Amino acid sequence: MNHPVQTHAEPRVGFAWQPHSPWDLVVRGGYGIYANRTSFAGNGYLLALNPPFGLNASLNGAANATASLEYPFPKLPPNSSFPNFVGNMLPGPPFTGNRFLRSPIITDPDFQESTVQQYDFDLQYQHKSYVFSIAYAGARGTRLAVGRSNNQPVLDSPSHPINGLTTNSVANAAERVPFVGLSPLLFRFESSGNSIFNSLQATLKKDMSHGFQFLAAYTFSKSIDDAGDSLGAAIGGSFGLPITGLVVYNDQNKVAAQRGVSDFDRTHRLVINGTWNVPGPEHATSATIRKLGDGWSISGIATLQSGLPFSIMDSAAGTLFGPATIYTTASLTPGATLADAGRSGSVSSRVNEFFNTSVFVHAPFVPDGGLIDGKYPVSGGGTIFGNLGRNILRGPDQQDFDIALIKVTPVRDRVKLIFRWEIFNMLNRPNFANPSNDVSTPSTFGVISALTVNPRIMQYALKLEF
Repeated sequence: MNHPVQTHAEPRVGFAWQPHSPWDLVVRGGYGIYANRTSFAGNGYLLALNPPFGLNASLNGAANATASLEYPFPKLPPNSSFPNFVGNMLPGPPFTGNRFLRSPIITDPDFQESTVQQYDFDLQYQHKSYVFSIAYAGARGTRLAVGRSNNQPVLDSPSHPINGLTTNSVANAAERVPFVGLSPLLFRFESSGNSIFNSLQATLKKDMSHGFQFLAAYTFSKSIDDAGDSLGAAIGGSFGLPITGLVVYNDQNKVAAQRGVSDFDRTHRLVINGTWNVPGPEHATSATIRKLGDGWSISGIATLQSGLPFSIMDSAAGTLFGPATIYTTASLTPGATLADAGRSGSVSSRVNEFFNTSVFVHAPFVPDGGLIDGKYPVSGGGTIFGNLGRNILRGPDQQDFDIALIKVTPVRDRVKLIFRWEIFNMLNRPNFANPSNDVSTPSTFGVISALTVNPRIMQYALKLEF
């Protein structure tokens, strides 16, 4: 790094106040700045694959006919040829044919560690064994890790030629890049992302009394970002996967345009858990009945939450800007709005078309001789980016109920027998995954074909504890 940050100011402040009142009320709040030390393990490994350190080659069939278990790659260049950056770009025998473009992994020399500001304000009230709290909690992330391609082909024209080219075609995309000789999928790891999170959080807790306790927690929130908050998210998430090809959205020079609700955002989330110690037969005269009736308890947890957001993609879009493996969004049908994408009815009745698929169309195709934005000529025809944003729709919600029946039987001092009967997804409710979201696969577009929670599962356990 050319300009590493040597110090971080991370102030924290908080307060707690209990007003003089007949109510057991406490007011609390706090603010803090936290620096996130980005792990360099993954990105450092990727840098080691760059020329002149690494060479990717695929040899099979006749090209590798002399291979053996002792010497599996006899046709690779000898060690004496390394380092050989130019040779890797313009390879000799047996790597004949057109040159192949390299895709180095680049780290911004001005990369900085991300910071997160966290703030909250809450009220807590206690009455006997009950505690109720309501809070506002938020966070703001800056300089988050982003993985993007900074070698995206540039549009040219007769008045603005690029490397001598005056027309734009799918075939010449690799020649219209800022760094000629390198792939349009040149990966750059930088700290240019931002995020913000706001939430209303309410909890009601009952401490154990009369054999019963529970906790109910509800969150109403929204998280917005244009990048993941760690190296793992930047490389393996929505904004970059350099090992298998970059995963990016539309124009790579406009990171802010990818701003949308976070991939993990759930508007509503309610979790309730509780335990009830079932009263035993206190007045039973039979020791056997008392032993069989004592020690029973029931516990459970219920989770209800909104579905996860998803984007409407078009894998055939953006061909004039490089390889079609770049993730690009589709377009909205002229005259339609996102509100038109909604469909009524239960999720089960919409598994074959979860949303109104007619609302979305392929990204615009510019024909041979056409113009992009009225000034960039196209040769041979090709597609541009769609006009849809990121994470514009939301998938099915989830509801899950798990319960356990427990029996504890004392055998003798410090020895007891524990029986558990656990039921997961007790109601056997199907919790559906997000639908297929690529307009380029019309046979599955909008179709739900997977579940996020297993069907009902019951298991029994018997444990001797001593």
